[in-house]
Amino acid sequence: MSQTLTDPNSKPHSLRYAQEKLYLSVVILATGTGSLRKRLANAYSSQLMRLLPEDIPPHMREMLQEITAQLTKNKAVHPLDSSAAASTRTMHYLKAQRIAKQIVSMYDQLVYFEQSSEESVSDS
Repeated sequence: MSQTLTDPNSKPHSLRYAQEKLYLSVVILATGTGSLRKRLANAYSSQLMRLLPEDIPPHMREMLQEITAQLTKNKAVHPLDSSAAASTRTMHYLKAQRIAKQIVSMYDQLVYFEQSSEESVSDS
């Protein structure tokens, strides 16, 4: 799934870009096919891996690094495999569930952060 919601001419690494990548990750987790582990690997491989720490607010960077570390823990075994697929394949279901919740939480925090920023600007 390589959907894009933002203007293709927009700056690739911005708050709106991060919001898009997190939103599409949540969509994959909620509506994708396969087990939670497969949906998690797909969300990471198709969306989250494109996020850079500077794309998100500083207070969220540690969570992104933790998610990335967990989803890239194992090396790809097959040429068509990804490190996310290899990492989630042996992952306990509860750990996969916790990471999925973190992704949803990051999206929620980013939306709230953007709304708070817009309100601060309009109050000035």
